[in-house]
Amino acid sequence: MNAHHPAQVAKLRQAVPRLLSRLQQHGLDVIEIKIGIQPRALSSSVRQDAAHAQARTAAGDSPHRRSEREIEPALSFARKLALTLQDSPLRSAAVRLAASLSSGLARMRDSGQAGREQDREEHDA
Repeated sequence: MNAHHPAQVAKLRQAVPRLLSRLQQHGLDVIEIKIGIQPRALSSSVRQDAAHAQARTAAGDSPHRRSEREIEPALSFARKLALTLQDSPLRSAAVRLAASLSSGLARMRDSGQAGREQDREEHDA
């Protein structure tokens, strides 16, 4: 059986006890059912994206560095989530996520501004 989505695999795992019981009720001597995951072969576009990421890493770009454009929506979401949740561990996690994203964005902006100032000094010299 092939599952195309991780949620389908999870549902299958949840159904194992029920499946075992039903198979045994029908007289089949089944002791266990194992659910395994086999990764699919990568499509050519995924391989190309991976090759581009490796090339950027080799050129000195960090694959983990995110642009402000990518971080700002996540920060906005984390802040809104923290405001809408009741006091709970999930709310605390949303607050920590927002703080982490905010400080990362501030560092990114500071380092970008420092880099622009250094470029100006080199250009003026």
